[in-house]
Amino acid sequence: MTTKLFRKRRYKISKILFWSLLISLLAGACASKEKMLVKDGLTLVYRDKDKGGRDISKMSLNHPVDLTEDNVRRHLVLLTYEDMALMGNKKFVFTKNDIDILSPLLTKAFTHAPANSFIHFDFESENGTTKVDTFASQEKIHWRISMINNKKFSNSPQTNWRDGFTWRLLPRQGQRFFYTENLIGKKTNYNWILANLNPPKAYRKSAKDKKTSPTRLTREPVNNQAVKHSKRNTSKRGSSQSKSDPTLEEKLQLLKNLHNKGLINDNEYEHKRKELVDNFF
Repeated sequence: MTTKLFRKRRYKISKILFWSLLISLLAGACASKEKMLVKDGLTLVYRDKDKGGRDISKMSLNHPVDLTEDNVRRHLVLLTYEDMALMGNKKFVFTKNDIDILSPLLTKAFTHAPANSFIHFDFESENGTTKVDTFASQEKIHWRISMINNKKFSNSPQTNWRDGFTWRLLPRQGQRFFYTENLIGKKTNYNWILANLNPPKAYRKSAKDKKTSPTRLTREPVNNQAVKHSKRNTSKRGSSQSKSDPTLEEKLQLLKNLHNKGLINDNEYEHKRKELVDNFF
């Protein structure tokens, strides 16, 4: 009888533990499920900043952030890129119709964004899919774009297009590229724009004009100052530096050492080596 009673008790305890574990797993899965909005071609989710990569995970996000729809509209109007496959043809990331759809939805998304989450959205338009990560940090709005109209961003040295890019964003007034620093130096992220939280007054005036319909917003010319700064090494350095500059050999040797030690992969090595040589000449 004692053995039989012991077995019954052990069975009950095992059953309780099993159900407790199952309930915990289900609760965890529900808690970690990303909130999603699907509307008018837009699929939007909040993602924990730890899923955004090393750069985003280390940032302090200023969420939620109170932006007006007019403010968000101006941010979208300013986003411009250069398509390297079409001889550097400059285009806007979003059409005027796209902006009419996106601006009210993104305004609500920023207003309700969790403290440690960034906004990721895919937008399907007649031109293709555009994928964007956006968030607020240190009085800046970040726009990191991985795909524009079905064209993925790539800076691989194996890419056949000019400078190894499929496309790259073009900073305009109040914008700049996001960059990181490593052992080799400063790395510019040409698919990542930082914009002032409040766009320049010049754009604000045209966006607030009641006589101007939302589909006829005036788009200011591209401000190429940041782009020229990023190109300065490739277009002017040869005339400002002597070809006997010994720093090129030192940088190439450092780059080779990093590659030999496995700190950078083959693609990174070839891309940076090409960049150093092009900058020198």
